[in-house]
Amino acid sequence: MTGRGDRALTIANPVIFADVPDPDVVHDGRHYYMVSTTMYFAPSVPILRSSDLVHWSIVGYTGPILDDTDALALRNGENAYGQGTWAASIRYHEGTFYVSVGSLTTQKTYVYATPSIEHGPWTRSVLDGYAHDQSLLFDDEDAYLVYGSGVIDLRRLGRDDSGTFVWDGPATRLVEDADVDQTSGLSAEGAHAYKVGDHYYVFMIEWPTDGLRQQVVWRSTSLTPQSQGGSWEGRVVLSQAVSVEGRQGDGVAQGGVVQAAGGQWYAMLFQDEGPLGRSPQLARVTWDEDGWPVYALDAMTVSAGAPSAGATDLLVSDDFDNQPTPAGYWNTSDSGDLTASDENAWNFSSLGLSWQWNHNPDNRFWSLTERPGHLRLTTGSIASGILDARNTLTQRTCGPTSAAAISLDVSAMRDGDVAGLSAYQQKYGYVAVEMAEGARRLVMRRADRQGRVAFTSAPVPLTAETVLLRVDVDFRDAADRATFAHSLDGAAWSPIGDDLAMEYSLDHFTGYRFAIFCYATAETGGHVDVDWFRVGDDIDGRGPSAHHREVPGGDGPQEAPRGPEEISMPQEVHALDELRVDGATPSDAPLNHVWNQCVGAGRANEALRADWQAQFREAVDVLGVRFVRFHGLFHDDMFVYRATYGGGFAPPEVLPEAQITFSYVDMVFDAILDAGARPFVELGFMPRELATQTETLFWWKAHCSPPTDMGEWVRLVSETVRHWIERYGLNEVRQWRFEVWNEPNLVPHFWTGTRTEYFELYEATARALKAIDPQLKVGGPSTSVFVPDARYAGETYDRAAEFATGRAPDPDALDWQPVWVRELIDYCAERDLPVDFLSTHLYPTDYAADGTGSGFTAIHRHVDATEQDLRLMQELIAASPYPDAELHITEWSSSPSSRDRTHDTLFAATYITRAFLKGAALADSISYWTFTDIFEEGGAGLGPFHGGFGFVNEQGIHKPTFHAVAMLNRLGDRVVHQDEQGIITRSSDDGRVSAVFLNYPAEMGTRGVEQHDSYAAARLYKQIGTARRVRHTVAGLEPGTVFQVELLDWEHGNAAEAWHQMGEPLNLTRAQTAELKAIADDLRRWTVPVPESGVLEIDIDLPAWAVASVAPVPSTAVVGDKAATVHA
Repeated sequence: MTGRGDRALTIANPVIFADVPDPDVVHDGRHYYMVSTTMYFAPSVPILRSSDLVHWSIVGYTGPILDDTDALALRNGENAYGQGTWAASIRYHEGTFYVSVGSLTTQKTYVYATPSIEHGPWTRSVLDGYAHDQSLLFDDEDAYLVYGSGVIDLRRLGRDDSGTFVWDGPATRLVEDADVDQTSGLSAEGAHAYKVGDHYYVFMIEWPTDGLRQQVVWRSTSLTPQSQGGSWEGRVVLSQAVSVEGRQGDGVAQGGVVQAAGGQWYAMLFQDEGPLGRSPQLARVTWDEDGWPVYALDAMTVSAGAPSAGATDLLVSDDFDNQPTPAGYWNTSDSGDLTASDENAWNFSSLGLSWQWNHNPDNRFWSLTERPGHLRLTTGSIASGILDARNTLTQRTCGPTSAAAISLDVSAMRDGDVAGLSAYQQKYGYVAVEMAEGARRLVMRRADRQGRVAFTSAPVPLTAETVLLRVDVDFRDAADRATFAHSLDGAAWSPIGDDLAMEYSLDHFTGYRFAIFCYATAETGGHVDVDWFRVGDDIDGRGPSAHHREVPGGDGPQEAPRGPEEISMPQEVHALDELRVDGATPSDAPLNHVWNQCVGAGRANEALRADWQAQFREAVDVLGVRFVRFHGLFHDDMFVYRATYGGGFAPPEVLPEAQITFSYVDMVFDAILDAGARPFVELGFMPRELATQTETLFWWKAHCSPPTDMGEWVRLVSETVRHWIERYGLNEVRQWRFEVWNEPNLVPHFWTGTRTEYFELYEATARALKAIDPQLKVGGPSTSVFVPDARYAGETYDRAAEFATGRAPDPDALDWQPVWVRELIDYCAERDLPVDFLSTHLYPTDYAADGTGSGFTAIHRHVDATEQDLRLMQELIAASPYPDAELHITEWSSSPSSRDRTHDTLFAATYITRAFLKGAALADSISYWTFTDIFEEGGAGLGPFHGGFGFVNEQGIHKPTFHAVAMLNRLGDRVVHQDEQGIITRSSDDGRVSAVFLNYPAEMGTRGVEQHDSYAAARLYKQIGTARRVRHTVAGLEPGTVFQVELLDWEHGNAAEAWHQMGEPLNLTRAQTAELKAIADDLRRWTVPVPESGVLEIDIDLPAWAVASVAPVPSTAVVGDKAATVHA
């Protein structure tokens, strides 16, 4: 950041990718200063400084604490969560800086003043009464506070004999109804008041129901109330959202304006970024000819200023070296009153400015002096958990990803003590050391939305006196996931417990923070010593200091070199242009991970099972699964649509109006989101009490008919979606996909109506969704398999039309076409209906009758049928009226049978790996059907390996397909080299190289793997094929990087074959289950280091049907003079 002079700086939002809400900015002619809301954290109101509106650093606070109350100090069972200070205001007037802030907790308003904002001293005035979201306004010699919610009130400030601010008379209501948009759900608030030219302006935020947050402004030529003839008029000046790292915003608003030295105007606002918090957004402001402000949020150029000497970033490492003098914010006029008690008195320890305590600290029980170079936290009170533990020390998390680690000496803990590192909000997670019965153990815990402990990992005994703890957070693409790990020597990190699906809770009203804590549950007096706190971003290798976002290619500053104190990630690749594969320049095409964008599951009710949820969490964690789709959302066993109600043996009561309830659905969707994934919503099937026909499907009696009342169907869908928006938030639900029904062409199985009746269902559903929010994504027709005949060309299924297909000597010579896709497009285009995505199912197996009365023939298409069908779909979409529609293959597998024994084998793993790689560029997702054998369309399977679709069987035993997809998940997002043998990739985030290779036998020709009803028949594929040698050189790698080769073949990872050798027992003993799990995960593994030449020699003998992965192993980084491990 040095040496920029007056050059232009091009930036993109957010300018700070962290929780800095309710910003207000002033310019004193040299620097910009900003204040923000930090609620219940202490020190209280932060002061940030910048020379260019982009690079911000903390330079101080208005005081060590806001006030001394039980709630602000977590005493006597009280707390200030969600309250504390709200929406501070800052002004620079006649050489003095003023900061005002209101507190819901104390029901008071505070005004601070100082001639030196960075050094003090501050004067502090306390006014009785809470002025909501107040703003200072100076009008010549007069001072006012402007505030209110849904109204605009003005109250004059006077001074007493000592110069302290006091109220000067009652409030005056300037505007009785400040809501510019009369449908506003959140009334206008967040006032920022100015006098510019001949007008007074009050900028506010409001949030219309089902709309974006928006910035509004009221103006008048005088401070005369509107009711007395004042000329107050309001209008919306900004209603726009910004997409940040894959998360669609809900509107940029609430903040002040500031005039730069050159005369240009800017606005600093904020936008919610989910669990990260509310991040500042910079907008350009111009004034139209009538004097109204005009906002612009596009990329802009500002004047790049000089770096801020001695400034502190929002998230920094710390060796806990003490400064002998207190920070400037202790220089407050009434600090004697605030610090009269022992717990508030300065303890001769000064932390860096990035740190804030959770509520007021008790300064008697922490120290930087008792053991120099360490933060000592001593337990001084009993706590029930982390939420009421005092002296929890925090720094903000930052996006898009960030990580924190601590070195913790736990030798002086006492029984009942808990100490560790947390991703902290109401729904917290932490990794910690617990002391019980004289023994230490490591645990990970996470809480639910109410702050109650929802999960505790199995304890890990700890005999060492020092342990390293780590928390990583990832906000990219709204992943909102925190992971936890521990290490004893800094050379290897071991994950512990579950991931935390982070959620922003209004009960706390702040973004997630990294938090160091130590509390007692039994007796006080124990302590821990924190040697260091380290921050770093182990995802993309950058340091955490670059929290602003610069436009690629802009003339902005390059990031400053990272200091030796920060966690660094060694790069396996110097740069793309240094890479060579087999001596050639690599390609650089994108690679879409279609294999884990979405997976299928049987029906919604199965997701209530604990084993289903455990397997799903594993699929998210190991396979990278992002969405899941299943049948039966509205099926009767989910108890959503209730036209009758009763219990036991009495006849059910007919309700006056059908009730719609979501308790079971909430349990399922909570589990999905808590696992770190999202639902791909299939809207179906029909509730029995809304179905036109009584025919049912499967043993669980799915009703698949059109509705008796389309209006009731629309009500059911609409209330369901509105419930999700209320429960999970509009931004979250906008990320989902809504698919209308499943396989409606399969009459009379999945649909008993006509094609037109399905299209009418689609139309009613799509219109209902878009009426709720135009950004909700809807699509269909979700039809099954391509066909080469006219069986689905009419309104209903025509069995005779498929006889020729059933008798065809060469099915691959036929013209295979999608079902109802063109017809749905035409129907929607004629009626101006939305089609955000097209969905269909591409099983490579068709079942066609041959007309002989002998039933259906299984027709197995060629090995590249999936790729061929995808290309046809892409051509169809490109030529349609919906060329931007996404393509989602919402069911796919090697066959559509849940009794196909090939699913359990190595051969299916090789087949799907090949197909996924060939189809990666041709779809937005290819959803494997299904991720688990917990699947009951035909009832539970017979035996542990019965041909179920799943990557995992009912007992949790991994099939070869599980390992194949895990290997694919390790690939990067850019293709370096690809051929029939496999693929070499590179990660655009950090340059890491990884590869997957396979040996689909040439002897198979164009044959795909076929459906088999017995394992004995399926295993005969073993006789086909010979080994293949894979050889590549990859030059340009970092010497010393260690790669792991993992091999899946007939001898390794083949649980079904081991079960076969056991004699195919129908029911497994516990010992057999454990043995098969071990065999399933016993892949062949070895490591290959990169020599000094930087050239990796890949030389693998692949047996027939084998799949292999080559990927970097976790690597050790140097953290200053201390070692830490960052997982690659």
